[in-house]
Amino acid sequence: MIRVEDIQRPPKKGRPQTKTLDQMIGSLPLARRENIEARTTQLISEEYERRKGRPRIEDKANSIEARKPWVALGMSRRTWYSRQAEKRAAAKQL
Repeated sequence: MIRVEDIQRPPKKGRPQTKTLDQMIGSLPLARRENIEARTTQLISEEYERRKGRPRIEDKANSIEARKPWVALGMSRRTWYSRQAEKRAAAKQL
């Protein structure tokens, strides 16, 4: 008769199993989890903006969405973007 103690399993190969961030955070109280998630999201956003090399606030202030040229021309945003696409297509053909 074979006993369980007599059978030796070979060691598992590969990476050791670790807990995921969700598993680690899931065991914390709700208020602490929300605080960690908010800080993590903020850090990721700041890192993204730092890598781009420009602050997001300045980028938004100079964007087409902030300037709204379609309002000055008296047309809808959709129409303005459609006409811009037509202009780009015509310029490529030249």
